[in-house]
Amino acid sequence: MTAGDVLNQFEFIGQLPAAERARAMQVARVARISSRSRFYRQGQAIDQLGLVGAGSIRVFRIGENGREITLYHVRAGETCLVNLLSVLLAREACASAQAEGAVTAVLLPGEMARDWIRSSDTFRKYAFDNMGQRLIDVMTLVEAIAFGKMDHRLAEYLRDRAGLDSRIVTTHEEIASDLGTAREVVSRLLSSFAQQGAIALSRGCIRVKRPDKLFPLTRP
Repeated sequence: MTAGDVLNQFEFIGQLPAAERARAMQVARVARISSRSRFYRQGQAIDQLGLVGAGSIRVFRIGENGREITLYHVRAGETCLVNLLSVLLAREACASAQAEGAVTAVLLPGEMARDWIRSSDTFRKYAFDNMGQRLIDVMTLVEAIAFGKMDHRLAEYLRDRAGLDSRIVTTHEEIASDLGTAREVVSRLLSSFAQQGAIALSRGCIRVKRPDKLFPLTRP
């Protein structure tokens, strides 16, 4: 995947003046991030804007007690709000980002993004749309943590993450980080789901056997 392949996934790039598109193509640098590698760390100064072309990045915060909570995911054709704000505001990243698998992205100089936010209506609209969507993502997360039952949240998580073969390659610790809870809570609920025949557990892997049985188990 070339820089052009990645840039072409972003509608705002195609709407920039020809000179700016050429400038972006000239300075764009392809970054290939291996699975579980960090894109950036909480507290790090960032001066490159990343545009994801393939793969998925998990954005999360680490609390003072060392526990993690996933804020949102950045997938192909998207950019990261924390990265965007860090670049535009010249502030340290308020969260960390880690590749969930192999990721290909394009990196653009921070100065270019700052030029665009001042001069380009197209880029400003893209940036504000991104901020709005991520705000909704985080508000939904807060609502789920504050008001949602953990068994129902876990059932939704399993349903959404199951691949075509119904397998989820992950650990109880990773699920707990994604859901903002303790590993022991996740392990207990997974064991209950397994006993009911909804899932099958093996080391580092969960297979969803009966998605239809997950939600009846979580109803009041």
